[in-house]
Amino acid sequence: MNAINEWLIEHGATVSDDTLITTLARLLNDAGLPVDRLWIGRRTHHPLVVALSLEWTPSGTRTNTLPFARRDVMQRGPFAAFSDGQIHRLLMDATPRGAFGLPEQLWDDYHSVLVVARSTASNSLAGFIATLATSAPAGFPATTEAILEAIFPTLDVVLLARGGLEFARSIATTYLGREVGARVYDGMIHRGEGETIRAAIWLSDLRGFSRLSEEHPLPVLLQLLDDAFEAQVGAIEGVGGEVLKFMGDGLLAVFRAKDGDDGQAACAAALAAAADAAARIAALRERRAATGEPAVDHGVALHFGDVMFGNIGAPHRLDFTVIGPAVNLAARLEARCAPLGVRLVMSEAFAERCAARTREAERVVLKGVGEQAVYVLADDPV
Repeated sequence: MNAINEWLIEHGATVSDDTLITTLARLLNDAGLPVDRLWIGRRTHHPLVVALSLEWTPSGTRTNTLPFARRDVMQRGPFAAFSDGQIHRLLMDATPRGAFGLPEQLWDDYHSVLVVARSTASNSLAGFIATLATSAPAGFPATTEAILEAIFPTLDVVLLARGGLEFARSIATTYLGREVGARVYDGMIHRGEGETIRAAIWLSDLRGFSRLSEEHPLPVLLQLLDDAFEAQVGAIEGVGGEVLKFMGDGLLAVFRAKDGDDGQAACAAALAAAADAAARIAALRERRAATGEPAVDHGVALHFGDVMFGNIGAPHRLDFTVIGPAVNLAARLEARCAPLGVRLVMSEAFAERCAARTREAERVVLKGVGEQAVYVLADDPV
C-alpha cells in the first residue's frame, strides 16, 4: 500500500490518464490483487461532459466521456446503487445479468467484481466510482478491502486535484477560447501583459436583434443567439480563427498572420469562415422557419491590421481581448452591411490581400475613423 500511496502522491495529479490507470493497475497487481480490468469514473465540470472514465485491461487503456445531455445516467445505475462508500463484492454467476446498470462485459469475461462509489455528490468534483474485475476462479483475496481502504483516501485527493486542474483549464478555454484560455491558464494574468499582432479581424452581429428582443420572450432569444453563435464559431474555429468575445448579439474574432506573412493566408481563412458561416446560418434559417421560430440573419465585417492582444482592465478584473484602431474600424464597417444590403463587407486593407474578386461599393465617412472605402464581393448585388 505504501508503494501505491507514494506513487500517487508524487505523480498522480500530473501524469496522463493512460499513465495513471496503467500504473495503478500494475501496482494493485504487485500488491497481490489479481486485477484484470480496472475502471474509474469521476465527475467533471465541463460544458459538454458530465463525467470521465478511465479503463485498463491487459490489452490497453481507454478514456470515455459521458455527454452532458446524458447526465441523467448519473442518477441511476452503479452511481446510485453503490453510493454508500462501501466496497461491494459481486460474484458474477450469482448476480443477475445487467444488475445495477453494470456493463454486460463484466458477466462475459470475469469471475468476480468489486464496486465502490465514494462521495459522488452531484455538485462536487470530489469522489469517484470504481470497479475492479478479475477472471481468477478464487476471486479477490481476503486482504483486498484493507489494501483498497488504505489507498482510497490518497486516490480521492489525487482525483480531486486532477479534476480541479481540468476545471481550471475548462473554465479558461470555455470563456476565453482555446488560444487565450491556454495563455491565461499558463499564467498570463497580469494587467498590461500582451503583444501586438497582425491579424484579420472579424466583427459580426445579428440583423434586427433589437426588434426581435421586443417581440419574443427571453428563452426564445437565448436559443436564437446560441444557434447563431454555434454556426459562426464552428466556421471560425474550423479554419484556425480565435473567437475572443461575444458582445450581446455580436462576435469578435481574429485570424492571426504568421511572422513574415503579408496577411494573405489569414485573410483567406477569414473569408472562408465567412462563406461557411453564411451557409450554416442559411441552413439554420430554413430549419427555424420549418418549426415556426424567428428567422436569424447576420452581417460580417472583415479588416486586416495591427491590434494589441492582451490583458486590459482593473487590477482585480481583467479582460483578455484585442484593442486598437483596427478593431474600431471593423466595428464601424460592420454597420454598413444593412445599408448596402449585403452580409459581408471588407476594408480596403483586407480586400487588397484577398484572393477573391472584390469591388468598392462606396466611400463613406465612418464615425471616429474618417473616410473609408467599403468593399464587397464582386458578385454581391449592391
